[in-house]
Amino acid sequence: MTGITVNTIGEHKIIVAVIFIAVVGSAVFFALNDSSPNRITGHVTTTSVTIVGFVPFNCSFSLSSGMNMVSFPCIPLYENVSTVLAPINDSVYAIFYYDPLDSADPWKSYNPALPSWATQQLTELSRASGYIIIMNQSAAYFLAGSRKYTTIQTVPGWNMIAYPGLSSSAVNSTFGSLSFTILRTYDPSTGQWLTYIPGSSGNTLTILEPYTGYWMQTNISQSLNIAP
Repeated sequence: MTGITVNTIGEHKIIVAVIFIAVVGSAVFFALNDSSPNRITGHVTTTSVTIVGFVPFNCSFSLSSGMNMVSFPCIPLYENVSTVLAPINDSVYAIFYYDPLDSADPWKSYNPALPSWATQQLTELSRASGYIIIMNQSAAYFLAGSRKYTTIQTVPGWNMIAYPGLSSSAVNSTFGSLSFTILRTYDPSTGQWLTYIPGSSGNTLTILEPYTGYWMQTNISQSLNIAP
């Protein structure tokens, strides 16, 4: 347990008071609470912030020459694209992301071969999103990181989302609570698109795989929380 002095100026509290830190196995859990009175008014307000689910984890997978649909479950919610691609920088032609919130220019890209003065549209990657990577050659990817709670969010239309799980999972088991019309991914080993349509008997996509990105078409805005 760590105590922190609280200072106030007028009605504004500058810093919150007590932090409890617990280590359980390889996961670290933080709980922060503040119930001290304001010096001026004497009014007591209680504030609690909990940050949970930090599990050390390394991304380790293979990329094929050509197109791959990928996700990075070991990175933060947002990480610099050059940091994420550093392990395979010499093998990457470009990485692409589709931003459904930017209707005027939804496709964002990053090309590591462009000069430093060039403007890159894709500057950060997220563990919650899926991406298309075009590889000049096959490569092994490894990045030390961690796994955290991941919130998958979709808006009406097409979304590029991640599957942050560590093992294969049935589509219905993981995405069953989401409302969507089509789920697709690309299989670089066969050069074929795999498709899942709810209620269809002819689905070629039935299992979600780690490190894979997916196209999801939905009619509503929604979210799904996935534990590490």
